[in-house]
Amino acid sequence: MPEREVSLLSREELEAEVRQLRERARSGSMDAARQNAVFESTLDFAIVVTDRQGTITGWNSGSEHVMGWTAEEMRGQDAARFFTPEDRANGRVTYEMETALKNGRAQDERWHLKQDEERFWASGEMMPLRDEDDRHIGFVKIMRDRTTEHLAGVALRAGEQRRQALLELSDQLAKYNHDTASLADVASGILGRALGVQLVGYGLVDREAETIDVERDWTSGGARSLAGTRRFRDFGSYIEDIKRGETVVVGDARTDPRTSAHAEALEGISARAFVNTPVVEHGHLVSLLFVCSATPRQWTNEELLFIREVAAWTRTATARKQAERTLQAREEELRLVADAQPVLIAFVDRSLTYRFVNAAGESWFGRAPDTVVGRNMHDLFGEGGVAKRRAGIQQALAGETVQMDLDWPWSDGGRRIAAIRYTPRRDASGSVDGFYVFAQDVTDLRDATALLAARADTLAHEVAERTVERDRMWETSPDLMLVIDFDGVFQRVNPAWTRLLGYAPDELIGHHVNEFVVPADHVGTTEAYTQAAAGGQPRVVNRYRHKDGSVRWISWSAAPAGQMTYATGRDITAEKEQAQALEATAEALRQSQKMEAVGQLTGGVAHDFNNLLTIIRSSVDFLRRPNLPEERRKRYMDAVSDTVERAAKLTGQLLAFARRQALKPEVVSVGDRLRGVADMLDTVTGARVRVVTELPEHPCFIEADVSQFETALVNMAVNARDAMEGEGTLTLRLTCGLPMPPIRGHGGGPGPFAKIELSDTGTGITEEDLTRIFEPFFTTKEVGKGTGLGLSQVFGFAKQSGGDVSVQSVVGEGHCLVTAQSAFGDVQA
Repeated sequence: MPEREVSLLSREELEAEVRQLRERARSGSMDAARQNAVFESTLDFAIVVTDRQGTITGWNSGSEHVMGWTAEEMRGQDAARFFTPEDRANGRVTYEMETALKNGRAQDERWHLKQDEERFWASGEMMPLRDEDDRHIGFVKIMRDRTTEHLAGVALRAGEQRRQALLELSDQLAKYNHDTASLADVASGILGRALGVQLVGYGLVDREAETIDVERDWTSGGARSLAGTRRFRDFGSYIEDIKRGETVVVGDARTDPRTSAHAEALEGISARAFVNTPVVEHGHLVSLLFVCSATPRQWTNEELLFIREVAAWTRTATARKQAERTLQAREEELRLVADAQPVLIAFVDRSLTYRFVNAAGESWFGRAPDTVVGRNMHDLFGEGGVAKRRAGIQQALAGETVQMDLDWPWSDGGRRIAAIRYTPRRDASGSVDGFYVFAQDVTDLRDATALLAARADTLAHEVAERTVERDRMWETSPDLMLVIDFDGVFQRVNPAWTRLLGYAPDELIGHHVNEFVVPADHVGTTEAYTQAAAGGQPRVVNRYRHKDGSVRWISWSAAPAGQMTYATGRDITAEKEQAQALEATAEALRQSQKMEAVGQLTGGVAHDFNNLLTIIRSSVDFLRRPNLPEERRKRYMDAVSDTVERAAKLTGQLLAFARRQALKPEVVSVGDRLRGVADMLDTVTGARVRVVTELPEHPCFIEADVSQFETALVNMAVNARDAMEGEGTLTLRLTCGLPMPPIRGHGGGPGPFAKIELSDTGTGITEEDLTRIFEPFFTTKEVGKGTGLGLSQVFGFAKQSGGDVSVQSVVGEGHCLVTAQSAFGDVQA
C-alpha cells in the first residue's frame, strides 16, 4: 500500500492494521516496507521496540505524538523512562517482559509518563519479537492514550460510589439510634471509604484558643488517630480561613504557602493533602469536619461537593438526634414530674378518650394507668358519671377552664370528694383538641372547712369571753399598764395608776411620759420607747413622781404592736430601799475588814521595824564606846549592815504585795535560773530535803526582774521546806508554751506562758487557810518564826509581771504552788 494511503487510514483501519501487524510479526509474512509504513503512520498508537534488555531501538511517530519525545531522544534509552517512578521501583518493565516471554503477550492499563512528567493513562500490551529463525530478539510495546476515557470512567465510578455512599449515609442516619458521637463515626467511615483517604473525623472548635477537640475519628492505611486536643497553629496558618467560615482545601502540604512550613507535622498525621469543612451554627463556628490523604491529591469539585453534603447531612442528623433526645428527655422528665404528683393528671381528647394518665390514676380509677389510656369516659364512669361532668366537659371543649367538686368514691366504695379542674389544650392551629384533667382529694379539706365553720360561733363566743377576761385583768391588775405611741405620749392607762401614783386617767392621757418621770431618768426612758418603736422589747427601771410629790421606783417591760407600745410596770420602791440598806451594811463591813487588815499590816510592820531598830540602836551604842576593839567594832558594823538589809527586804516585800516595787525586767532563761536556784536551795533546805528539777529539753524564756523572780522562788521553797518540817522532796517543774488558765475567777490568757510549779511532800494546807495564804502577815507558823509576807511577795511579783499564782493542796499530801509568766517563743539567749 502506498505511504499516502497508509497515512490516511481511519482509526478503525489502523487498529485492524496493528492487529494484523502483530500477527504477521509473529509469522514473519509482512515485508519490511509495509511494516515500516504501518509503524510510522499510526499516530494514535505508540509503538516502542526494545532489545532483549529493554533498551529502546524503535520509536514511532505515534510514540512521539503521545509522549512527546522524538525517536532520536529515546533510542538507546531504557524503556523504564516512560514508566512512573512507582512502577520503576517495583520492576514493572521486567515483569511485563517476563510475562510476554512466558505467555506471548503482557497486557496492561496503567499510568505512564510523558516528556513533561505529565501522566497519561495507557491501554496496551507488550509482545516478544522474533527473527526468521524464531529466535527472541527483543520486544514491542504498543500503547494508546486512554486518559480521557479513563478519567471519565473513574469520575463515573467515583460519582456512583459517592451516590451509593450518600444513600448508605442516608439509611444509616435514618435508623441510627446511638449517641451523636457514634453517628459522626458512621458518617466519617462512609466518607473515608468513598474517597479512599486515610483519616476522617469531627472535632469541636474553640475559636479563641484556636484548638480542636477530637473525641474519636476514622482511620485506615496505618494512619494514627487524632483523638485529643490539637492546636491549629501547629499545622499551619489556615485557621484564619476557618474562622471566616471558609472551607480549607490543600492539595499538597509541601507546596501550599499556608502549610509548607509545617508539612512534616502534617505528613506525620497522614495529612499530606486535606480538606477542612467548618460547621457554623447561628453565625458561630462550632465544629469542623476534616478529611486527610497521606499522598498529594487534587481535590475535584465533585469531591468537595460530596464532602460538604456529608457534613451538612451529618450535622442535620446530629441536630435531629439531639432534638429527639432532648424531647424524649423532657417527656420522661414531665412523666416523672407528673407521676410524682399526689393528684390525678390526665388528658382527654375531643372523643372523651383518655390519652394520658399519671401514676396517681391507679388510686382514682382502681386500675393501672396504662389500662385507662384508650378508654372512653362513658366506659369508665357510665352515663350517670358523664352526666355529672357534661357541663364542665362542654365548657372545656369550648376553651374555658372549669373547676368543680364531685363525689368520686374510692374503688372500695369509701367516700371521697374530688376538686376537679379541666384546662383546655389547643393545637398548632389554635383549636381545642382536648382538655387536661386535674383531680385532688379534698375530702379532709372540705371536712375541715365544715368543722371550722361549725366552730366559728364557738370561737366568737370564746373571743368574747377572753375579751372580758382581758378587760378584767386590765382593771384589776396591781401593776401599772399603759399604751403609748412611738413618741412617748400616753394613749391609755389602767386604774392601777390611780392607786399607785395618784393620777386619774384624764391627767395622763395625751401627756408625754417624761412629764411624770424624774429628770435624771429622762434619757433612759426616751431610749426605751425609741427602742420599742424600732421593734425592740426594752426593759428599763425609772423613777416616777407620785401626785403627792414622793418618788416611786418602777420596773418596766415593753413590746411594740402595730403603731403603739404596750408596757407593764411594777412598783419596786420597797425592794430598792432594802437593797440600799443592804449595800450600806456591806460597805460598813468592807470598811471594818479593811481597817482590820490595815491594823494587822501596821502592827506587823511596826513590830518588825521595832526589832530592827533595836538591833541598830544597840549596835550604835556599842560603837560609841571608846577603846572598842576593832574586831568587835567590825562585828557591830556588820550587824547594823545586816539589819539595814533586812529592813530593805521587808520594805521590798511590802511593795511587792502592793505591786508598787520598781522592777527591772529582762529576758531570762527560766530553766537556767531554776537550776541555779535549785543548787542554792540545797543550803537553804538542809540535807534531809531532796531538791528535784524537771525541765524541758528546749529553752524557755520570760521577761521578768531576775532578783525578784529568784526571791519569789526562794520564798516558795522556804515555805515548802517549813511545811515538810525539814524532811521530804521538793520538786521544781517547768512547762513552756501553755495558755494561762482562769485563776480565782479571773479570765485566763491565750499565751504563750511559762508554768513554774513547786510541789512538796509536806503536811498540806487546810481548805479554810487556802483562801488566805496570800494575805499579808498571814502565817500558820508559830509566833516569831514567820512574817507572813513571803507568799504575799510572790503574789505581788507575779501580778505585777503580767502573770498569776495559784495553789493546790490536799491535807497530808503536801501542796503545789504554780506561777505563770508570759513566755517568749523564739528569744535567743
